[in-house]
Amino acid sequence: MSEHAPPSRRRFMALGSSALAASLLPSPALTQAELTPQRFGARGGDAAADTLGWNRAIEEASRTGRPVVGRGTYLLRVGAETHGQWGGKPDAPIRVAVQLRSNVTVQGAAEFVVAPPERPAAHRLERHFLFGTALNERPGTLRNITLDGVTFDFREEFGRPYPFTYACGVIGVDRFTRRDMRIRSTGAQAGRGLLSENARERTDRGITHTNIVQGSYTRYEQGVSMRGIRFERFNEALDFDGPCWDVVLDDLQFREGFREAQCIDFGGGARWQVTNVTAENTGPIAYLYIKGNGWPSYDSWLRSGERFTPDHVPPSDITIRGVRGRNAGWDGLKGEAVRVGTYRNRAWVRRQPGGAGPRNITLEDWELQGGGSVIVNDCEGLTIRRLRMSGTQSLNDGEAGAALVLREAPPEAGGAVTGQVSDVEIRNASHSGVIAIAGSQLSLTGITVRGFGRAEGRHVPAGIRLRPRASGGALPRLAQASASGGPPGAPEIDADRRRDPPEEPEARTPRERRRDTHRPVERGGAVP
Repeated sequence: MSEHAPPSRRRFMALGSSALAASLLPSPALTQAELTPQRFGARGGDAAADTLGWNRAIEEASRTGRPVVGRGTYLLRVGAETHGQWGGKPDAPIRVAVQLRSNVTVQGAAEFVVAPPERPAAHRLERHFLFGTALNERPGTLRNITLDGVTFDFREEFGRPYPFTYACGVIGVDRFTRRDMRIRSTGAQAGRGLLSENARERTDRGITHTNIVQGSYTRYEQGVSMRGIRFERFNEALDFDGPCWDVVLDDLQFREGFREAQCIDFGGGARWQVTNVTAENTGPIAYLYIKGNGWPSYDSWLRSGERFTPDHVPPSDITIRGVRGRNAGWDGLKGEAVRVGTYRNRAWVRRQPGGAGPRNITLEDWELQGGGSVIVNDCEGLTIRRLRMSGTQSLNDGEAGAALVLREAPPEAGGAVTGQVSDVEIRNASHSGVIAIAGSQLSLTGITVRGFGRAEGRHVPAGIRLRPRASGGALPRLAQASASGGPPGAPEIDADRRRDPPEEPEARTPRERRRDTHRPVERGGAVP
C-alpha cells in the first residue's frame, strides 16, 4: 500500500478514539501574569499613583479571586472621603487609603510607607486606615481577607504620621487573617497596627511590632486566634478595649515598653485562654477590669455615646497560664505586674451600681522577677496557682503595699474577692509579702514568704497580713503558710480581725510616693 494511501476504517476508528480521549484530558493551564498594583499604575514612591493602583488591584482581586502580589515599597495616602463615624461620634470620621473587599489576599514582599493625608485631620478622634473598611454595623458584611508577608513602616520620611493612623482597620469583617507581617517605625515612635471591631474569626500568625504606639485596638470580636506575636519598644500592645469572646492567645513576647508599656488589656468578655507569655522591662502584663461602657453588643455600644451601663460585660472565664516576667510593672502610676479589677483609689468607683464584676479568673504558673505587684481587688471565683515572685517593688501602703494584694472593695463599691490561692512563693519583697483583705470565702494554702520589708517606709510590713473585709466578719482562710526574713519588729504572720484605722491622706501624688519609697530597679535586671 502506498505511503500516502488513505487510512483503513480500523485505523480511522483508532485515530478517532485517541482524539476523543485526548479531548477529555485537561488542557495545560494558561499562564496568567501576576496581579500586581503596577498593572494599575502603581510606581512606588508616588502616593497618588500607588494608592490608586492598590485600590484597583484589590477590586480586581475581589472580582477574580486571584491574589494581589506586591513587591517593592509603596507610598499610601489616606483620602478625603469619609466612610462612617467611628464609635458613632460625629467628630470621628473614618478615612481609608486602600479599601478592602471580600475574598482578597495580599501577599509578597511589599512595604507600605505613610504619606501625609490628602486632607489634614480636622478632629483628633479621626481614624485613618492604610488598608481598611468602612464602618459596617452588620457582622460579616465583608469576609475572607488575608494579608501575608507585608510590612508597614510609619517612618517620618514624608512627614510625621497622623497619631491615629492604623496599618489595618476592619469593622464588620469575618475571617480577617494576618500572617508573617512586620509593623514598625524606623524613626520616632509612631503608628498603630490594627483596629478591629464587630469581627468574627480573626487570625494573626507571626506578627512583629517594633517602636510603635499600639499593636491592636479591638472590641466586640468573637473567635480570635493570635499566635507568635512580638513587641519591642511599644506603648500599648494588645488593647482589647471592649468585650471579646472565645479568644486564644499563645506565644506572646513583650520587650522594652515605654510610657504605659501595657502588654494585654482585657476589657470584658468571656472564654479566654492565654498561654506562653514573656515580658521584660514592661509595664503591666495583664489588666482585667470593668469597662463601664462595655455594652452587651456592638450595636448598643455604637449608639451609647460611650455612656456607662450597669449591664456592662465583665471579664469572665479567663485563664492566663505560663507567664515569665522580668521587671514587668517597673514604672508608671500604678506599678502593677497584673491587676484584676479596677485600680483602687478614693476617686475611682470600680463598677456601675448593680453591675457584675470579674469572675472565674485563673492565673497559673507565673514567674515574676523584679517589677510590680500582683493585685486582685474584685473577682469572684479567683484561682491563683503556682506563683513565684522575687524582688517585687510595691507601694509603701498599709493596704496595697505587698507583692501579692488580695483586697476587696468597700461595701459601697460592691464586689468581692473569693476563691483559692495556692502554691505561692515570694522572696525579697520591698514591703509586705502578702496582704489579704477579704472574707472566709477566700482561701490561701501553701504560701511561703522568704524576705520582706527590704525598703524603708512609714508602714510596718508583714510577711503575710490578713484583715477582714470592710463590713467585718471572718478573716480569709490560711493554711500551710510560713514567712521569715523581715526587718526587726515586723510580724511574720499578722492576722487580726480588727480593721486598721484609715490612713491620713498625704499631700504627695502617687507617683511621688512611689519615687520616695521604692528602691531603684535596674533596667534589664531584677532586684537581688
